[in-house]
Amino acid sequence: MAATHTSSKSDQGVSLGQDAWRRLRKSRVAMLCLGLLVAILLLAFFTPLLPLQPPDSINTRQQYASPQVTPLWVKTFDLNWPAIQAADEVSQRPYRDAGFPELTQLSRAMVRARYRLFGPWQLASICGRDELGRDLLSRVFWGARISLVVGLVAASVSLVIGVTYGSIAGYVGGTVDKAMMRLVDVLYSVPFIFIVIFLLTILGQEDVKTWLSRHGIDRITIFYLVVGAVYWLTMARVVRGQVISLKTEPFVEAARAMGLSQSRIIARHIFPNLVGIVIVYLTLTIPRVMLF
Repeated sequence: MAATHTSSKSDQGVSLGQDAWRRLRKSRVAMLCLGLLVAILLLAFFTPLLPLQPPDSINTRQQYASPQVTPLWVKTFDLNWPAIQAADEVSQRPYRDAGFPELTQLSRAMVRARYRLFGPWQLASICGRDELGRDLLSRVFWGARISLVVGLVAASVSLVIGVTYGSIAGYVGGTVDKAMMRLVDVLYSVPFIFIVIFLLTILGQEDVKTWLSRHGIDRITIFYLVVGAVYWLTMARVVRGQVISLKTEPFVEAARAMGLSQSRIIARHIFPNLVGIVIVYLTLTIPRVMLF
């Protein structure tokens, strides 16, 4: 009688993503840092829901006030609830009067939920106040929202453009590769500050601001996208070099011999093997665009 073989779970192969996640979980420090990053992201996202003092609320009588921990909670939050109920959904006036910056529709909803949950109660200035009497802890939380948004949006744009551009240039090669890389060299020679000045000049015109406001487009969002559209150059070069070395590997040659199209080879065989180098460079891109 022929012996039967039952495949066990350990005999099954794992994908590159599963193998990377398995290695990551073995490092306690890496998992601790990952948990910390997730906590920061969640706190920044739900900042309008937290009972913090409004970040733009000025109190000139408490300039450079020392940290206050007793009492820990103060009944000083003032939100004109009747004005919010009477105003339309896009009105920013009641929130501006309460000391909040310009809010999106989701952030306004979270501020209203915060008022229903905590009412006039809010956390005291446990980190002190600045030269205008504004709460420092609240401004750190609200500032983190901008930093994280520009980092994630710009890095995502850089990721999409750079990986796609570099993969095509490296895999096709020849004249196409030379032409695409020469374009990258030309864009490298353009000072970024000129692009910023030109962009701010265009977006500062009244007719442009009116058009953007009518279509619900925020000018700072456009700036985030432009920053990401500039920082893709190095990503494209790094990816191109990796693709050039990968396209001669035996598994790519086997896929080509099976008659797979170039787009499928790039998507199914080239992209997954770029994940490591892309993630490493992405972690360097995010703080760069934040600092910018």
